[in-house]
Amino acid sequence: MRGKALELKWSWEEEKRKEEQTMEYELRKLSLQLEAEKQAEERRERREAVERRMQREREAEEQREKREEEERKVRREEEKALRELAAQREAEEKREERRLKIETEEQQRRAKLDLEKEKLAAEERERQRGYELRSQGIEVVETEVDGTTERHDSFRVSAAIKFLPPFSDDIEQLLESFEKVMDT
Repeated sequence: MRGKALELKWSWEEEKRKEEQTMEYELRKLSLQLEAEKQAEERRERREAVERRMQREREAEEQREKREEEERKVRREEEKALRELAAQREAEEKREERRLKIETEEQQRRAKLDLEKEKLAAEERERQRGYELRSQGIEVVETEVDGTTERHDSFRVSAAIKFLPPFSDDIEQLLESFEKVMDT
């Protein structure tokens, strides 16, 4: 009995040891499963964190691209507005140049007309003077003089001054000198 008790004790101890081993094995298996689940959870969290970060980066990239596109669009619109403004300025400058040119031509035309009017008025006065002189019995000799030649029959003050003696109190001498100059 002792042997049986010992055997029972050993078998019981053996079972207890097997049970402990099984428990240890199960505990180890559970701890490994828990560790594996924990690692899987960490991997999943890291993967999700990476995906969230990549999503944020994609969104940031998309926003940056949208901003850049808007900036390019604004720049194109500004350049277009500047080109239109430059074209308007150029058109205004051309209009102003044309207006000034027309005004200048108009002023030249008016000046020419005024000169023609003066010339016609002078000719009319000369004809009137000639008519008055003829009506008084004075003979009028008309000579046509072009503007390129000098008139030699006109009285020139500069030539007369050369022949006059220095001014003195003797008026008679002055008048004689003046008559000589007039005769030449």
